[in-house]
Amino acid sequence: MRFLFLYILIFSIAVISCKSKNNLPPDFIHANWTPLDSSSSYLLYNSDEPPLTSTDSISILFEGKQYNDSITNSSLDSLLCTTMAGFKFGKFKGDEAFISAQIKIIKSRMHRHSFAYIRWFPDTNTVNKNSDLIMNIYLKKGNDSLADIKLASGISKESFVSSYEYTSNVSALKKFGDQNPDIHFKEFITENPLPASIDIAVKPEFANSKSLDSIKQMLLTNPRVFDISYPDPEVVNFKFINTLLHKIRFIIKVSS
Repeated sequence: MRFLFLYILIFSIAVISCKSKNNLPPDFIHANWTPLDSSSSYLLYNSDEPPLTSTDSISILFEGKQYNDSITNSSLDSLLCTTMAGFKFGKFKGDEAFISAQIKIIKSRMHRHSFAYIRWFPDTNTVNKNSDLIMNIYLKKGNDSLADIKLASGISKESFVSSYEYTSNVSALKKFGDQNPDIHFKEFITENPLPASIDIAVKPEFANSKSLDSIKQMLLTNPRVFDISYPDPEVVNFKFINTLLHKIRFIIKVSS
């Protein structure tokens, strides 16, 4: 549900027209930003006054969303920034515990009556790690395990497969036991009830309802396959989201 929520938010900010921001420094877009961490960088405009102390207050404001060379602002932008990056906005006294690590670093480098901009962007490498849709192929009991492995290897060569994992029924039962140590299920069963399975990661270009249904029907023609399941592609297909995330930057202003 969390990813569905983010999908709706990102889609919304992509299509809603927002008011442009015009009160940024003239060098803002093409300035030399200093890296802060793996997902953010900053611009610092320090005054000639003394550095901030731990008791000085700072204000944190959502300045807008940078998309390509334009800066826009809406309540949806602010909500998405808070949801994804965890920034809190307002005026804060001293080193309040919930101020993010990025803000604390900026504050340690700021002078009084100064300001800084943080440009935060999603770590798309992390987002992409689990973006493939997984299709679970369950095999009939009594199949020969070597034949199942051969079937898995054959399926892995299909054009719609990016990776695969074969799990025997013995391995499936052991995994269930490891994940549920408090359930003493072996006392109540006389044979292994779990099937062998093949989990395939479906390439993004095939992760749509029409293609998945065609793949499912094709795989079900194999007599060794008895069932196939996969999640709703509209929820787990993040190709559209990832394309937007590569271009979106959230701008946060810190003032002392």
